[in-house]
Amino acid sequence: MKEQILKDFKSKKGDLEHFKSLMINLIKNLVEKEKVVLHQIVGRLKDSNSLSNKIEKKGDKYRQLSDITDLVGLRIITYLESEVDIIAEILKKEFETDEENSIDKRILKNDQFGYRSLHIVLSLSAERIKFSEYSKFAFFKCEIQIRSILQHAWAEIEHDLGYKGVNIPDDFKRTFNRLAALLETADLEFVKLKSQLTDYEKNISKLIEAKPEDVDINKTSIGSFMQMDPIVSEIRNHIVAETGYELRKSTNFNLVITILKYFNLTTIQVLQKTLIEDKSSYLDFLTHYIAIRDFRRVLNENTILIYFGHYLVLKGGNLSELENYLMIFGPENVDEITQDLLKAYQNSNGY
Repeated sequence: MKEQILKDFKSKKGDLEHFKSLMINLIKNLVEKEKVVLHQIVGRLKDSNSLSNKIEKKGDKYRQLSDITDLVGLRIITYLESEVDIIAEILKKEFETDEENSIDKRILKNDQFGYRSLHIVLSLSAERIKFSEYSKFAFFKCEIQIRSILQHAWAEIEHDLGYKGVNIPDDFKRTFNRLAALLETADLEFVKLKSQLTDYEKNISKLIEAKPEDVDINKTSIGSFMQMDPIVSEIRNHIVAETGYELRKSTNFNLVITILKYFNLTTIQVLQKTLIEDKSSYLDFLTHYIAIRDFRRVLNENTILIYFGHYLVLKGGNLSELENYLMIFGPENVDEITQDLLKAYQNSNGY
């Protein structure tokens, strides 16, 4: 029986490799469609020695190759523990699930800590195997381990130590359990943090309207501010009307945040106030500077605040500070940009 199973395995090895690649690509596409970002998905095909040992260990459990459900194995690693169940639901909806051979190894007793992972055994759905490209995989199964990146870290460390939780010497169990509990706590805290950040992003526009003095400058607040602030809207319309330039929506505000912090503009309220005070002079400077630099008729929206930083340092009247400020952008073309900025400022009503 064992010899026949190994013989069948050898003859189907090519198809199993193909099945492994097929499952990886299918899952990647399904998860991407649901807008879930994975840390990693990898696959392996059980080798002949491992298969032989498994058959011997299980006695008469396996009578044919199709009885073995983990010939193909995939490991899906998520960033957050909460995403493990999301991935599982996607897979159960799209594939046939072998419930008898699936197991949730995340369920531990109250006094247990250690390896945690969801194991699901899947096969292609009846709908898929109707298509010719899938039909030859009709009886193939795949065991999928789904775990968070921290659960994966623990599994790798556990493997490297050479001990499973139940087998560790008594003298080290307390340390072992404490470390496992710390990782489990970290997993839960990351899920909590993600939820809090999501709520913050949903409510940021209301926070800006209600209490701009309490909203610090960050990626989320600046992104919302750029879309809702009337002064920014006026500046945007001015650029389009005066220069004919196209303004593209921005998503990267790292440089903007660096510049605003340089001028100690740390809250939305302070930024709003400064823009209002300098709006007229800044608009004039901006028109001249865009004309001088010639940006090929296209600008990112975040340049509204980047060039406002240029304007503020020019307003200070300190040439050496201007040069130091421009080093934020890197050493390239500092002299040329300095001259263009000075020329634009002198030609505007700020001079």
